[in-house]
Amino acid sequence: MWLQRTSLVLKHCQPALNGRISWAVCSCKRLLSTEDDVSALGDKLNFPLTREDGSDNVSHNDEKLPSVTRILQATQPVESALALLAWKRKMIAKLGEKGFAEMQKKTLEAGSACHSAIEQYLNGDVIDDIIVPESSEKLWSSVKPILKDVDKIEMVEGKCFHPHLKYYGFVDCVATYCGNLCVIDWKTSKRTVTKLNYCYDDPLQVAAYAGAVNCNLSPDKQVKQGVVVKIYHQGNPATALVMNEFTLEYYWRQWLRRLAAYNSLQDST
Repeated sequence: MWLQRTSLVLKHCQPALNGRISWAVCSCKRLLSTEDDVSALGDKLNFPLTREDGSDNVSHNDEKLPSVTRILQATQPVESALALLAWKRKMIAKLGEKGFAEMQKKTLEAGSACHSAIEQYLNGDVIDDIIVPESSEKLWSSVKPILKDVDKIEMVEGKCFHPHLKYYGFVDCVATYCGNLCVIDWKTSKRTVTKLNYCYDDPLQVAAYAGAVNCNLSPDKQVKQGVVVKIYHQGNPATALVMNEFTLEYYWRQWLRRLAAYNSLQDST
């Protein structure tokens, strides 16, 4: 069914796509053909988000493991890939290749500076003493109201990996948000986002990090919630999209399916 839907999207969209977009969509089509093979991964699809035992004897060697980002990019749903590529094509038509590249560079630099400021604050700097470049001032203004609800910092910009499921990632923050221990992911945005289902793969990324972090936390201190924080380039107050225990568990299951699809794709090459 999934592959049939993908073929239908291709039929209607491909004539309007250039060579690079067609190649990307065909890659998605190839990936989706592995959906029927996901069940072959067995117990990994039922792997728990949290750990209840007090020991972990699995070797902690994260060399040559795929990253969460890489896995999500490789298994991106075809609709998301098409939307992203269509937006890119629209912006290139508007700004030109050079103008689009410059816009992307400035956006990345502003976001990186904002992330650095957040890191400074979480590491103990006084918020009013933190200076950001002019290009990041609106982002910084956007996120500051959220930061007052973040405390009891456990990890900032830390590397984590899952010794059983074999992946790694870099966590923005593990801390208490509004009284609950959470994985927090900071995401800059040029549009207002008010629902998790408008966040593409951001919630899956948070769930993946939570599962990996929990492997290294004691059973009585497990992460059961997550937060995707959308920080706005326009300067309006950031949106904290909280994933409660039920919601985080749901996205963890979605992450396991994407991980299984990625592993199946790797096995077929």
